[in-house]
Amino acid sequence: RLLDILDRFQVELERQGLPDPGVISECLAAAGDEDAFRELLKVALGKGAAKTIQGHVLAWLRIEGWFKERASPNDRIYPIAAGTLAKFLNHLRAKKVGPTVPETMKASVLWIGRRFGISMDEILQSSLIPAIVAAVAETRTLRTEDKVTWSKSDIEIMERFVADESRSKAKRLIIGQILLMCMATLRFDDSLRSPPDLMKLVPGALLGVAWQTKVERRKRGTRWSASRGSLTGVDWIKIWYDLLTGTRAPGRPA
Repeated sequence: RLLDILDRFQVELERQGLPDPGVISECLAAAGDEDAFRELLKVALGKGAAKTIQGHVLAWLRIEGWFKERASPNDRIYPIAAGTLAKFLNHLRAKKVGPTVPETMKASVLWIGRRFGISMDEILQSSLIPAIVAAVAETRTLRTEDKVTWSKSDIEIMERFVADESRSKAKRLIIGQILLMCMATLRFDDSLRSPPDLMKLVPGALLGVAWQTKVERRKRGTRWSASRGSLTGVDWIKIWYDLLTGTRAPGRPA
């Protein structure tokens, strides 16, 4: 879909008599034939985490959807004009979106510009766009009481579930992973990228390494530790670790 968006940019820029997006010009200059050009274009557009790319693409498609339905003849999207983006962000403000949504949409526009090699100076120099972003952030601040949190009894139930050998092993592993994320403050994806062979159980903690995280993409590994603390007195993290590594025998005390 990112390539489709690039195609729409190229067609509109050509219609306006403007140069191709920079990424196309660079790939054409470096390629010897059409196949090489397409391969280089995939490399250029595919750099980065898949989920990051997907998020920016979906954000841009949302802007395109709004543009088709609500844009006036004076609006421009390929490339997007500062006034058009401001109008879209103000539309979001009126819909009472979350506090970070306008900033995220602006970031996606700038990302598209960088990825395609198209100047977004008009967006960066706008004084209205950051004002709208700030206005939404200030008036939609999330409150702690809006968040759903687990109670002490919820945690106790999960700890006992992990230790209950009458329960399904798969479910015990899943519940244990949820507790692990709490104790190690791990994101879900980070916990999935933490292989068991890099985990080590030590007094007071379980140590591990996430081979990739949201903020560390070079795959050098980010170390983490999860406390072996327990509300029930059960060493659930050892039970979970033994289940995960296949070293726990039925009936073995925690």
